[in-house]
Amino acid sequence: TFRSAGGLSVGMPIRLKGFEIGKLSGISLTNDNMVEIEFFIMDTYYDKVLPNSVLELSSNPLGLGGGMFFHPGKGPAGPLPEFSYIPSMDLDVGKQLVEKGLVDRSTGEDPIGAVIASIGPILVQVDTTLLSIEEMVDSLNSSIKGEGPGPLSAVINDLETTTGQINSVLENLDRVVANVEELTGGMTDPTGLVKKLLDPKGTVATILDDDNQLYDEIIQSVEDLNRIIAE
Repeated sequence: TFRSAGGLSVGMPIRLKGFEIGKLSGISLTNDNMVEIEFFIMDTYYDKVLPNSVLELSSNPLGLGGGMFFHPGKGPAGPLPEFSYIPSMDLDVGKQLVEKGLVDRSTGEDPIGAVIASIGPILVQVDTTLLSIEEMVDSLNSSIKGEGPGPLSAVINDLETTTGQINSVLENLDRVVANVEELTGGMTDPTGLVKKLLDPKGTVATILDDDNQLYDEIIQSVEDLNRIIAE
């Protein structure tokens, strides 16, 4: 029997030291405005329903550690018969049984302790997640720098090598262009070039009179130019 139906509901589990041993099956209002409940205890735990047993409806503002609790009586007596009356701690008779030490009553779960206990695993999980994120960031940084073992690092290293090769090719191309410009610069005036070639003291005469020395130098220059272009 309880003074109020607040917190009670049909199907509500009844627990003993954390184990669900039964359920509420009915709630009714008596003629003297007290709340009477009917409940059943599973066969597995029937031997716990001893004389001096009490029921306790517990609640707390945190919503933890509450519910209907069954506290078995102490003593060597056998289980109570079916449909026996079990007082609640809402009534003086239930409180007196507890005060006399006739009830094996657990203190129940500490709400604050339950909160702290639940926070611990959460913090461990958060720490593990942060560590994984840190490792991922470090791996990404290493890959970007070309220091890691991953495929991104290999691509970046290949890109750096290719860039160096391109720079070398561009330098050679610059030299080729400079040589071509120098060569074509002397050919901008074809009249002057012909005069130099046909002049008695010009290039043709020099070629004919110097035992092919100038001719050999021209051939060497052409070969050098071909080599540069081939690069």
